[in-house]
Amino acid sequence: MGLEFNKDDYTLEEKVYKGKTLKYKLYSDILYCEKPVDIKYETLNVKVPVSYGDEKIDAEGAPIFLGLGCAGLLSTTAKSGGLFAPPPADGPKPPKKASEITSSEEWEAMAGGEGHSGGGIAGMKMLGGMKEMPGPPPTEDGEMIPPDGSRWGKLVAGLVVVEPGCRGRENVTEDGIFYGKAPAMVTDLKAAIRYMRHNKDVFPGDTERIIASGGSGGGWQSTLLAASGNCEWFEPYLEEIGAAKERDDIFASYSTSPIIDHENMDGGIEFQGGALLEDEKDKAVSKEIRGEFAKYLEKANYVGHNGYGKLTIDNLGEYITKEYLIPDAERFLKNLSEDRRKEYLASRDWIKYDGKNASFTFEDFGLYAPRSAAVPAVDDIKFEQPEPNLYGDEHTPARNVTDIALRLRTGDENAKVDEKLMEIVHSQNPVWHVKNKNTTVAKHWWIRHGACDSCTSVSPVVLFASALEEEGKNVNLRLVWDGAHCEDDDHEDFMKWVKKITTI
Repeated sequence: MGLEFNKDDYTLEEKVYKGKTLKYKLYSDILYCEKPVDIKYETLNVKVPVSYGDEKIDAEGAPIFLGLGCAGLLSTTAKSGGLFAPPPADGPKPPKKASEITSSEEWEAMAGGEGHSGGGIAGMKMLGGMKEMPGPPPTEDGEMIPPDGSRWGKLVAGLVVVEPGCRGRENVTEDGIFYGKAPAMVTDLKAAIRYMRHNKDVFPGDTERIIASGGSGGGWQSTLLAASGNCEWFEPYLEEIGAAKERDDIFASYSTSPIIDHENMDGGIEFQGGALLEDEKDKAVSKEIRGEFAKYLEKANYVGHNGYGKLTIDNLGEYITKEYLIPDAERFLKNLSEDRRKEYLASRDWIKYDGKNASFTFEDFGLYAPRSAAVPAVDDIKFEQPEPNLYGDEHTPARNVTDIALRLRTGDENAKVDEKLMEIVHSQNPVWHVKNKNTTVAKHWWIRHGACDSCTSVSPVVLFASALEEEGKNVNLRLVWDGAHCEDDDHEDFMKWVKKITTI
């Protein structure tokens, strides 16, 4: 079984996009590794633009847009390409536990369609006072803009689009053996990148300008690929599936609400939304988790920009508010009509606004933004969330990745997460890779996160951005005000950014 790309093996396809016919070459179901575990997932599709309307498109040497699915940390096929249908006509599907969902497509359908709020996708019960969280409307052709914009639009812009499949946490054989637990997903995607680079002389586009893109679980993979380029830790896994002997670093990452820093996500949630809790037992656990988060910040040595110095539990909230939340709140308020702005502020008297400048505290924001009612919310002890299910093994469907959750679930006050498991957990954390400086980290980063995302908190992306900035990377981060999961409202700016960094 070879790894050669046949540039002549394609079909010419057409798509009516915004009133014009887009013609493109489609290369389908290309196997990207020599020893696949499951050929259903370990393939990729390639789309190369030929013309749009009467205008021809020359995509030779164009940047490659690597579109990632991986919703819910689940498997994706090249056929789906991470693209899902608009919201069902009868609304989102009834919520299920993460352990009961069997595909990325089903996860997205439950979320309400690509880019829509996913508050109910894992059966979460929510706390929080946020009054509105409108999802973005579909475009005129029925496609959703978030989490990574219309890929047809990328083709029209002259980019090559690659849509890889990969294994995911739910994959299991008929005899009950799991084969998609971490690090299977990122291993597959690295193999896809290596395949492209292995065929760089004939593969469409420029394999030195790969931009990985995705939202939520796909955002996690986009950031992980971009942060862990050429990391030797993955070599045994890549050899096992017969990946090409090539580099797997990439040029840039575009992510919306990336689910990152799994081992510290609960700390961010309790730091931001712990005051919403009412149950005394939950408050006690929240306090303990927040305490561990404080220790993590002290040890990690994150440094804020604009002279903030080291970020700690005492100044992180102020930093996030001043540098990210207030600027986006002001942007939001300025775009409202005068009457709508008065109405909006009247129901949010904790926001002070003089017509130009807004002010509020991180504590007030924490009482406004929603959060999961569960404590811990991410590393949950009932295994109803995706993250514990990601870290099972061949014979175990799910495992906790924090000592606090493990102690709560087992009742053993001395329980600690196995060191080998923590090694895998760290390998899946883009922050860990950047901090440990043992990989080739991408130069360019575009990150968008809904400020009122109920699936996580605002801390992970802010801390990640600070780690990247400390390494001299080009980072464009916004916390989209009032935004839900995978919110992104400036897609045109993103395309301008792509043009700038790729000089197309």
